[in-house]
Amino acid sequence: MKHGVWSSVRPLGGVVCGQRIDRPRFFAPAHLSLDPESRDQGSRSLTSLTSLAGRATLTVASMAHLLLVDDDNDIVEAFGDLLREEGHEVHSASTGEEGLVVLRASPLPDAMVLDVDMPVLGGPGMAHKMLLHDAGEENVPIILMSARQDLPQIAREMGTSYVLKKPTTIDTFLTLLDRALRERRGPSSA
Repeated sequence: MKHGVWSSVRPLGGVVCGQRIDRPRFFAPAHLSLDPESRDQGSRSLTSLTSLAGRATLTVASMAHLLLVDDDNDIVEAFGDLLREEGHEVHSASTGEEGLVVLRASPLPDAMVLDVDMPVLGGPGMAHKMLLHDAGEENVPIILMSARQDLPQIAREMGTSYVLKKPTTIDTFLTLLDRALRERRGPSSA
């Protein structure tokens, strides 16, 4: 299998969903400019996680403190690397229980990305425990992420308007994160 690299950028290799990927190194924090026309023939971008459907220029809010909670380490690594390259501080956990420990051991994040289905405690359960803890955690914007068909219904029940369907694109993820960071709306049921 041929693995191309983005022209004019240094590749950062990794594995997503069991497949090797090459990711671009971004030139400036808080800026992403991806032009598929400038890619080498046969190149790939975050296979099984992302694909580009045209030129995308996105601006994510200045450096933010973020928490990623997902039991898929490949997704946490890919999103975490991307966000760190953008200048953000990123903490991660692989279950809702671990997420609560990280959440309480660190300053409150500016936004969180939660997977719905995880062992021990899923995203909705973690959000409910944050509400019960009543220490400001209930005001943190939550991006709910899953491949489940009923994701919109779960998000409505949680009160979050930030929904990310897997698989996704870099554009979609960063656009939604930017919106969550600008709006700063915690779940309405919280």
